[in-house]
Parts: sequence; C-alpha cells; structure tokens
Amino acid sequence: MGFGQFMPIERGSFTDQRDGKEYPWVKIGDQVWMAENLAYQPFGQGSFSYDYKDDYEEVYGRLYTWEVALDACPAGWRLPEANDFTVLYSRFGRMKSSGGALKEKGNELWKVPNMGATNVSGFSARPGGSYSGKLYLDFNGIGKQAYFWTSTEVGESSARILQLGHNHNAAYDLNYPSKEWALSVRCIRGD
Repeated sequence: MGFGQFMPIERGSFTDQRDGKEYPWVKIGDQVWMAENLAYQPFGQGSFSYDYKDDYEEVYGRLYTWEVALDACPAGWRLPEANDFTVLYSRFGRMKSSGGALKEKGNELWKVPNMGATNVSGFSARPGGSYSGKLYLDFNGIGKQAYFWTSTEVGESSARILQLGHNHNAAYDLNYPSKEWALSVRCIRGD
C-alpha cells in the first residue's frame, strides 16, 4: 500500500479508570495510539487547561509539563519515545509531507489553511497549543499548533516533541526548549 492510502486496522475505545473519561484509540501498523489528547488532571501542579478554560480542555485536552507528562498516561499506556512518533509519521511519507495524515480534517479545530490535512491515519491530531511556563507565563498556538511530548530527553532541560501546524504539511521531530513548558500528550499502548 502506498503512502496516503493506509487505513487503520482497528479502532476502539477505553475508559481511564482514574476519572471515568472514555478515549478513542486507533491501531496504526503495530502501534495503538490514543486518538484524542489526554485530559486527565493529576494532583498538584504542572497540568493546565489552555488559558485555564474548561471549554478548551473538553476539545483539546490538557497541557502538561514534561515531568508530569512522564506519568500522566493511564495504566497500560505510556508517553511515547521519539522513535514511536518517527515510526508513526514514517508510515505516511517523509517528515516534510506526512503531517496531514495525522491531523483532523477541516477548519473546525484547525485554523485556515490546515494544509494537507487528511487524517487517513485516524490519529486525529488536535492543535492544543502550548503554555510557556514560568519564564513567559503565556498560552500560545491554540488552533494553530499541536505539540506532543515524548519521553526522550535532550540534555537536562529539553526533550523531543512532535509538532504539527496549520500552515504546513510536515511532522516535525524537534528538541523543545524547556521541560517546564506545558504541551499536549498522546499516549501509546504499552508499559
């Protein structure tokens, strides 16, 4: 099967026993991914609704600092490593052309132009934006950018992320500038 023709083998849902929230999942190749951003609210600091608004949380999930993201996934699921995302987006072409396969179609959640969005993967990425933490105290990018943490560290203060944007069709595998920033989480099945 060629790039862009891939369809998920299986879809389903599960309930997070910690708070009773139901999440869809999708099997893409050998990987099983949550098909929605995590919205679990752990105890303590390090997790936020975008702009502290519950309406955003219902649609885009919560934002997590890296330390909190490491343990945020429910039992049986984990924060992906950078390589897990590489395997995912590589199924749909090169890094610079595979982001559209991961993004939800249309402009209901993504700003115009939502370039290349087909969601043929069923991953259904949503642009939850970011929170720049103690340094800037700023929320940014809702509707424009999807940033997903990985468990892969880059030095003491940074970690790898997957970034998708409304104005390009790429899936960028980047070093993020600070683990104190808060980004979205997509969990992958496995311990």
